[in-house]
Amino acid sequence: MDDLASQSFPEPERAIMKATYQVLCEYGYADLTIQQIADEYGKTTTAVHYHCDTKNKLLTAFLDYLLEELADSVHNIRTTNPENRLKFLLDELLVKSKNEPVLSIALLEMQSQTPYKEPFRERFKQMAVVNRQTELDFTVSETA
Repeated sequence: MDDLASQSFPEPERAIMKATYQVLCEYGYADLTIQQIADEYGKTTTAVHYHCDTKNKLLTAFLDYLLEELADSVHNIRTTNPENRLKFLLDELLVKSKNEPVLSIALLEMQSQTPYKEPFRERFKQMAVVNRQTELDFTVSETA
């Protein structure tokens, strides 16, 4: 997650997003606390609250961070040659998914909150649109 979402997230917020990622992977959505994120971030809870004043806003910002990461990945896929595109996709789909199943579980936990949390619902809809568009792009490029 080091090279992700570098344009719209200043360094302190990127560090908080990385800490949130680590805590989500370790504890999952239900057991995640601001204190755990602050501990991982190496700062106080006040420092975390300075950037996001509630847990829901922090997790919404984290979803925005992931959306930007996804958009960056899609851009990288679209702008590379077919051989590198295949290598990139295999790495993303096989290597990363094997190494990060706990993040997938945490995201599923967060997705289960979409009926109750409008910001989560909107972010997951955006992710679905990007994923569908990417699938369509690859289907069209494969048949061309």
